[in-house]
Amino acid sequence: MAEVNEAAARAQEGTARVRAEGDVDRLKSDMEALRKDFASLAESLRDLTSARGHATAERARATADDVQRRAQAGLEQAQASIEQRPITSVLIAFLVGLVLGKVMDRD
Repeated sequence: MAEVNEAAARAQEGTARVRAEGDVDRLKSDMEALRKDFASLAESLRDLTSARGHATAERARATADDVQRRAQAGLEQAQASIEQRPITSVLIAFLVGLVLGKVMDRD
């Protein structure tokens, strides 16, 4: 009976790990999209400060609105993911914190 419980626990851990990896991959993808959006926004703002005028300002506003919409959608997706898989989310948060702690601890 203990063997069955151990096997079930290992299977559950494996499933959680696969889900966590999928969540991390989605988060990486979302972060990359946001990075590109922010780069586009920065470029638009540079154009705004040059002599391009109102058309560039409108494009910057549209890009900013798009970034805001994407960020909101990413936040809602993250919240839904956390609600669907709270244990996995806590595990991911712990691992991210651990990695950040190690990175910041380096002198």
